[in-house]
Amino acid sequence: MNIETCTLSCILNNPDNYCEEEKVYGNYIVQGDLAVVSGDTNSGKTLLASDIALANNDNLCYWEEPMATRTRKTIYIDGEHNDSQIARRYEHLLTCTSGDLIRGRFTETEYDDCIEDKLLAIEKLIRKNSDAKLLIVDNLMCVLNNGNSVRQTQQFIQGLKKIKEMYDLTIILVAHLSKRNSKNPIEIKDILGSSVIANYADSIIAVGNTCEGDHIKYLKQLKSRSSIKISEVAVLEIVEEPYLHFEFRGYDMEENLLPKKITSRSSISFSMGEMIYKLREEGLTVRSIAEQLNLSKSAVGRFLKN
Repeated sequence: MNIETCTLSCILNNPDNYCEEEKVYGNYIVQGDLAVVSGDTNSGKTLLASDIALANNDNLCYWEEPMATRTRKTIYIDGEHNDSQIARRYEHLLTCTSGDLIRGRFTETEYDDCIEDKLLAIEKLIRKNSDAKLLIVDNLMCVLNNGNSVRQTQQFIQGLKKIKEMYDLTIILVAHLSKRNSKNPIEIKDILGSSVIANYADSIIAVGNTCEGDHIKYLKQLKSRSSIKISEVAVLEIVEEPYLHFEFRGYDMEENLLPKKITSRSSISFSMGEMIYKLREEGLTVRSIAEQLNLSKSAVGRFLKN
């Protein structure tokens, strides 16, 4: 093994080092990342992972702007759903796209195999589909023989990182959050296997439940090595047509969306509060006020109720 050297000035004067990184999912995940999508049970983390797959493989996106810089052949290893569940969830998907996204799953015998064998099966799948650029594994718990094994978690993530570098991939791993108080903000330490995941992952995002109902979720950035951490969370709505997916609704502060928490009036400045009251007296709707003041509809609504 050799060590390559380069002066700092050489690095700073190389224009290639300033090229904008290609987006896999907005500023949340960029090309070449080993990323983690996490979330509580029934928060929609698998739905988000599927949205990321379709955004890259088929250029399907329901945000204000495209979330993927370009299309990428995508492989989705699914340990969550059987074919019947997928068919019902995406019954009308073929009205939007050709449906050539590759979905795979471990056979029953492979679920009992050791981590090395599962990694070999993944690598074999990548070699068979050599033009694939994005791999999604859903989820970590389904892969591990012992879901709480730190050693197995480390072994699997190290293996994924090696595969990523060997085949020039972006890899996304879906992971569960441990049991926690849902009234509190989501943190990296809440992820099962966080002690390992935090060290190896380039980017980590989480889907959280909200006080707005089962159909409204939020997306939070927990870690990024390629951009400044986003302070606000994205508010997403689950929509069933033409297929089950998330639609972007705006940005808000996480504290305003946490279950059973009421937005503090102090989170909106005095001058902003006066403007909200003034516009309300003029007959504007909550939605119109939110749009005019660049606030979330939920934040304005809660402010007026308090």
